[in-house]
Amino acid sequence: MDIDQSKFYAPLANRGGTTTPAEMFTPEKKALWYKHFEKSCNLTSALNAISIARKTFYIHLEKDPYLKELYLETIERHADKIEQIMRESAELPGNQGFRDRIAWLKAHRDKFKDRVQLEQKIDKKGLLELYNQLPPNLRSKGDKQRIIDAEVISEENGA
Repeated sequence: MDIDQSKFYAPLANRGGTTTPAEMFTPEKKALWYKHFEKSCNLTSALNAISIARKTFYIHLEKDPYLKELYLETIERHADKIEQIMRESAELPGNQGFRDRIAWLKAHRDKFKDRVQLEQKIDKKGLLELYNQLPPNLRSKGDKQRIIDAEVISEENGA
């Protein structure tokens, strides 16, 4: 995919005479980052290749719509490749590596994410009883208050 460096967000130079990390992530470095990222879809290795910190990358990702577009499109293309491999190899005997592909797809594709909603129910009366059985030196007013507050929240939610 060809990239247009002029579309990248370029922060203004710091007028204090020093260059900030954010200013070091220039359009040229972004293009170089993309070259590495497009091959591997590995953010850490692509950033290490151009000596840019993840924090700096994420700051730019929020401010630079073109960088964000390239980032998301690359992840989508890699997910497409993995999905294709998964479909092709699903019927092969002795299929190896399928768990890795599924884990990656679950991380990057909503349709593969687990659809389980966990509900946690706590017996607050029993929890208070256990709290009261603790030796006084292990009790905290804050803990007791959190138990009481949890009970109030549950009653408000109809639990």
